[in-house]
Amino acid sequence: TLCISFLVFLVDLKSAISMIFFSSVLSNLAVMRNAGHFTQTLKKFYPLYIMVLPGLALGVSILINLEEAYLLQCLAVAIFLFCAFMVFRPEFKISKKVAEFCLAPVGLAHGFIAGLTGTQSVPLIPFVLSMKLDTKQTLQALNTTMTLGTILTCLSLLIRFRGQNPWGINKLTTLTLAVETTPQRVDEIGLSGPPPDLRG
Repeated sequence: TLCISFLVFLVDLKSAISMIFFSSVLSNLAVMRNAGHFTQTLKKFYPLYIMVLPGLALGVSILINLEEAYLLQCLAVAIFLFCAFMVFRPEFKISKKVAEFCLAPVGLAHGFIAGLTGTQSVPLIPFVLSMKLDTKQTLQALNTTMTLGTILTCLSLLIRFRGQNPWGINKLTTLTLAVETTPQRVDEIGLSGPPPDLRG
């Protein structure tokens, strides 16, 4: 979430989502391996994981077709909600029965927001924390969902923009080279203008 919020100042949202793919997935897999409880978590949260799929499909379809300005507004709202939660950290606990009922709608909502903005925070983190699970199971539930969302979102972008460098590698290289260049050189390599539209 934080990486994307900084990257969108330099590239378009779709490129920002693609650029964090490898680091995000590798870090999440490392946490999942250390946390354990994978089978137990999968059995407990499978309705959420299943409903993430249609949510992602809808979110990514809008991400691909919506104008960048509107996408950034959606991203800003998602980041604001997450930051508000982290600042105020409301203490509440939901019962096991309520949690089981909410798994599917939370999965759908999370998938939609993740597909639309690339953020893997709301409503997933507040919901899982409100279940008051042990630390390792909480980490496993969060990182499994985030890994699933990140992989499917980036695969969707890869399929949609195949042949158009969907990973943003050229942009990342250009940005790295631009760090130690003069403003004139930045203009020459094309960073002063708006990010290119990948929709084609």
